[in-house]
Amino acid sequence: MKALLQWGFALILMTLTFTAHADWLEKGKGTVTYPSGRVDNINFDFEYKTVFDEHYFRAGQSQIHVDEVPPNYILNMIINDAGNIYVAEFSNGFLHGFDFHLGKHRVWVRKLPEDERDGEIMGDFLVKIDDKDYLFNTTHPTVIFEFDENGVADISGSGYIKDLDLHGGEE
Repeated sequence: MKALLQWGFALILMTLTFTAHADWLEKGKGTVTYPSGRVDNINFDFEYKTVFDEHYFRAGQSQIHVDEVPPNYILNMIINDAGNIYVAEFSNGFLHGFDFHLGKHRVWVRKLPEDERDGEIMGDFLVKIDDKDYLFNTTHPTVIFEFDENGVADISGSGYIKDLDLHGGEE
């Protein structure tokens, strides 16, 4: 009887171990604005899931087999000579900006109106990551989504300078 109880207890522990994995899904939604003024919706989710002891990470429509939660995902942007941005994950063309919400986080990029441009800002874009305002200072800025076992832990980036002028905030 004691052996049967020990075997049953071991089976319960194994079941708990196999079901206690760190699956998560972070829904990303927002809009993109094209140079023409057209606005389209975007959906770009991040997910970490376990299927039969195999771990997968998904960003948008792309999925990859992983050993553990990746530390981050880097969203690359390119500013062209005309001062528009390209974000492959969000569009097949150039943009004047986007407004992306991911859980409690927000990344907002918009082209400054003509009267607010000074010609010294790379592409004349205002960037807002959560509650901080930035300006681009490179033609290849990034947004870095940092993950932990519960999902998105933080959002940061590279290729920015702090916006000390605060060009009017949100639309």
